[in-house]
Amino acid sequence: MIAEAVIDKMYSDSEITDLIKTIDPDIIKENPTYPASYVSDSSMESIGSFSDEGIKTGVIEIGIYADTYEQCNNAARKVRQKLDNFHGMVSNVAIRIGRAEMQPDAYDEQAGKHVKVIEYQAEAQIKE
Repeated sequence: MIAEAVIDKMYSDSEITDLIKTIDPDIIKENPTYPASYVSDSSMESIGSFSDEGIKTGVIEIGIYADTYEQCNNAARKVRQKLDNFHGMVSNVAIRIGRAEMQPDAYDEQAGKHVKVIEYQAEAQIKE
């Protein structure tokens, strides 16, 4: 649900969607329109509660794949501009995102795409 909230936040911003055409949870699905992105919250863990409404903390990972390095870099910069230090309510999720940590640039030879991965320390609470 946290990844979906971040995806909703990204899709709600036309400056991001002008640069990233597909945004999927966890992994980019088959036959996307590029530039494409995935958002993963798989390392978010509950703290102080066993319920889904408890506070979760951990890393949100955003991967961007594009045909050119310039497309990939521009999309990553725009995502950072919009999400670095974001806090607010998105799709029934109260979320606080820290400053991004960029992973080294990569190239996926099998896909033939340039790759940038952004990691955010985050805290979130699902509000039903």
